[in-house]
Amino acid sequence: MKKGQLTALIIFAIVFTSCEFKCNIGKDTEKKDQQKDSTIQKPSNKNNSPQTLNGIELSTNEVQVNRAFLSLESGNLVPSDNTVALGEKISLVINIDNGWKEIDGKSFIGASEKITTDNGTTLLDTGDMFAAYDQTGLDPTDAKVITLKAIITSKPSGPVEYYVVNFRVWDKKGNGEITGKYKFYIK
Repeated sequence: MKKGQLTALIIFAIVFTSCEFKCNIGKDTEKKDQQKDSTIQKPSNKNNSPQTLNGIELSTNEVQVNRAFLSLESGNLVPSDNTVALGEKISLVINIDNGWKEIDGKSFIGASEKITTDNGTTLLDTGDMFAAYDQTGLDPTDAKVITLKAIITSKPSGPVEYYVVNFRVWDKKGNGEITGKYKFYIK
């Protein structure tokens, strides 16, 4: 498959009522984020626990996560109160050290994201965003940086105090799994 086609398949958007979602994999996202925000530094990780920012709750099984954080499209970190403007993209960036099983030089991962309001209304439930790669797999280097993007383009009817994003990234050929959630607020 040509690199342009692969990129087009990986970077996609699902629009559902008032949410938009995008997903990226690979080193380019990590390098871009590091260049634009020098405050993000690799932790020493003496106890092998991942560095998480922005109140991200993270659980792993057989996968070693180095760090997880929220960034804006500009590459800057999302403020610690997780408040963004309406229409501003939020990126969950997960840097993975190891844990995905490799078969014939490929990793076979899945990823999903569900966005709900504080009252439990589901705005987006993506299902497996990597289903198109079930047969071909992904380059293991690309599977080490996962970026899940979300944007609220219009507020749903009724009062909403905050939004909850639940995410899952898993190994389709092994037991590796990352699950978690975070809250964010709209100004």
